[in-house]
Amino acid sequence: MSVTAERVTVPLADAPDDLATLAFGHGVDRLSLTACPGLGHLLEADLGTPGPVLRSAAGRVDVDYPHLGVLRRAHPSSISLDSRVTWTIEVSGGAHDVDADLTTARLAALRFAGGVTGLALVLDAPDGPTTVEADWLDDATIRRPRGVDVRVEVSGHARGLTVDGRHLGHASELALQSAFYNEAAPGYLIRLGQAIAVNVEVL
Repeated sequence: MSVTAERVTVPLADAPDDLATLAFGHGVDRLSLTACPGLGHLLEADLGTPGPVLRSAAGRVDVDYPHLGVLRRAHPSSISLDSRVTWTIEVSGGAHDVDADLTTARLAALRFAGGVTGLALVLDAPDGPTTVEADWLDDATIRRPRGVDVRVEVSGHARGLTVDGRHLGHASELALQSAFYNEAAPGYLIRLGQAIAVNVEVL
């Protein structure tokens, strides 16, 4: 399926193995992302104006906006994902003002290529080891359920990074983790290139 539209529904039949990927190929601005049990569709989306080109095949949904950021920021987007499906979410080209409440989502991985400015991310307890990656984060809060372990790795520079109450003003090439984090057990590995004003905490 390939459409250019503001409002789109993708059927569950497009993900026969209960595995799906949502990919933004040219960035996204002002995105509200939620997961919904029993949605009845693979996803439902209100993608704003001008509408993007959306392609769906074999469990992969690609969303490509045809214009640059000024137009996208003027019209927010909202997407609801069916939480019975295990999702990989990929954003290339950067993101701005992303509000992602994934408290009922089954998440395999979340990747931001190009970085994110303004991220509010709420995660559910994962089924296994799960990775969240970003080239850089600026002004971000990542929350997870109590009892879910986390490891935060920053390969470059960090300024104003807080992980479960431990605050770092300035640092480089660092790793912080909760006491019982095990890379083979259910938990979150957060890999960042750079981190500015990032808070990782429990709900």
